[in-house]
Formats: sequence, structure tokens, C-alpha cells
Amino acid sequence: MMTIAKKMLLLAVALSLPIRTVPAAKAFAVEGQAKATVRLSGRVSVAGSYPTPKALPVFKNRAFCGPQVVNETLLIGRDGGL
Repeated sequence: MMTIAKKMLLLAVALSLPIRTVPAAKAFAVEGQAKATVRLSGRVSVAGSYPTPKALPVFKNRAFCGPQVVNETLLIGRDGGL
């Protein structure tokens, strides 16, 4: 089962990817070729509370890092933004 955090992360990544468009000449058998550009912008935020992720164990460089490090897989700001 996919957690809310993973779904939000996938949505954020999907929104940041460029959108490919099909030239009008290929889509509608018209003469010439149309160029289209799409720009998508927005804000991804988390509604409600999000549990603090568990710390990650350190397997190498424990002398420098310690036994655990902060899990920064999904960072949420004070305003709920990713």
C-alpha cells in the first residue's frame, strides 16, 4: 500500500516533469507543423498533520554521523508545502 507521503512525492515529481505535446500535423493530418508549449505551475502541499519520519540507521562512518541520521526523504515546510 502506498503511503500519503509517497503519493505526494510522486505528484510533486509528476508536476515538475515537462509535458510532451503531439504536433498538430501528426494528430490531425493538416499541412505544416504546429508547435505547442505547455507550462504547468502550481503548489503541492500537505493537508493535516504528517508524522515525523523515523531516523535512518547509519551503517558506514558511524564515528562521524553517529548511529542514526535524520530522515529527509520528504521535507514539509511550516506552511505545509513540499
